[in-house]
Amino acid sequence: FLRPGIPALDSFPYKKWLLLAGQAVRAMRQEEMLSPPVMGWTPLRQAIASYLNISRGLSCTPDQVLITSGYSGSLRLILDTLASRNDKVVFEDPGYFMGQQLLRRIVPRLHTVPVDRSGMDTDYLLHHHPDARFVIVTPSHQSPLAVTLSLPRRQQLLDWAGQNDAWIIEDDYDGEFHYTRKVLPSLKSLDRQDRVIYMGTFSKTVMPSLRLGYVVMPASTVSAFNDTADLLASGQPVLTQKILTAFINDGHFFRHLKKMRALYQQRRDWMIAALHEVYGERFFTEQNDGGMHIVAFLTKGSCDREIAHCWQQQQLQVNALSAWYSGSGKRYGLVMGYNNVRSYDEAVALLTRPKSQTCDLLK
Repeated sequence: FLRPGIPALDSFPYKKWLLLAGQAVRAMRQEEMLSPPVMGWTPLRQAIASYLNISRGLSCTPDQVLITSGYSGSLRLILDTLASRNDKVVFEDPGYFMGQQLLRRIVPRLHTVPVDRSGMDTDYLLHHHPDARFVIVTPSHQSPLAVTLSLPRRQQLLDWAGQNDAWIIEDDYDGEFHYTRKVLPSLKSLDRQDRVIYMGTFSKTVMPSLRLGYVVMPASTVSAFNDTADLLASGQPVLTQKILTAFINDGHFFRHLKKMRALYQQRRDWMIAALHEVYGERFFTEQNDGGMHIVAFLTKGSCDREIAHCWQQQQLQVNALSAWYSGSGKRYGLVMGYNNVRSYDEAVALLTRPKSQTCDLLK
């Protein structure tokens, strides 16, 4: 329960998916039993390009879409293709916990830039790391603070990249889920110099076990990505790609996203109300416009790791916010998902489980 990033599995259209899966199996041809294309099955690349052009404001062709195994596969492929060992890579602080762990393993020159209520501090970036070669950012819904990168900072970041031949890696992990206004356009949609490499995944919109993601490659890099994929990637299963393609092309994907936006808004409201009901003023949340998790900030104290451990013992898979920071200036709280909480009463019941131990820690 409460694990961040897990979609509402109880509301997934299983019957439609199983029907499409059966059709894909029955239509399987002999040539599809060979090794899959390393860049991805062409009809899926076409479907994703069409979806991104309409829903995320991108202007890309199917040839620029590369199918990957998800977040880690995309990030590794980008850096293997375009980065050298001496390149400076900049990440958000706080930033996606698993991304931090991966980058620390594969990037010798990894640095961080603080995030405030307007997203990544681009003034800090330009002052301290103007020589960076790559910036990895979550502009639509920052992970984990859930803020949105402001328009002036987006433009500043794009101008810097264009002037310095640097690359921006846009991780749009849950950009589809904005509730109180239309879905924000992606950073890539503002990119006039083709310096943004766009990453997406179906883990949040369909299911984590699908293990499919995609990269939108700048036109000038397509050949380089193709060469790297030939060497290092083996391609994703064609059968899975065919099912997903039908799911998108038949309109099920769009309808599912529309349904989930309304559902997640309701479930987020339940979680915030339940948090206030159970814990009063011990936690507070900041108003944000979407996503798949909230941050319950501690009103006082810095014992979020102890609290997170206490909650985890009650099968509540929350994360301590401070663990997502690399440097100083930490904030403290719990990162928690709400997508699979099915009622307000269930939210209250779940949050009540660790109440006595939590209150003891917060005295």
